[in-house]
Amino acid sequence: YGSIAVKSANAATAKYIGWALRRRNQDQSHTYRIPGLVSTKQGTLIAVYDVRYENDRDLPANVDVGISRSKDGGQTWEPM
Repeated sequence: YGSIAVKSANAATAKYIGWALRRRNQDQSHTYRIPGLVSTKQGTLIAVYDVRYENDRDLPANVDVGISRSKDGGQTWEPM
């Protein structure tokens, strides 16, 4: 989930780079939604997201909150 803006001299030509932290059907989950991302003072990234097991619909549904951690700026992520 997510994207970052790559700085450009002209804001109209800013480029965005996207990446997927979790993918559909990964770890027996239908969909991951509603991501959040925070960086700690030590530089660790913490990602949170809805884990939707049966479909991508909102409640009522079989939904958990997942969390993943990266200690290298998002290059690699620990298991959910």
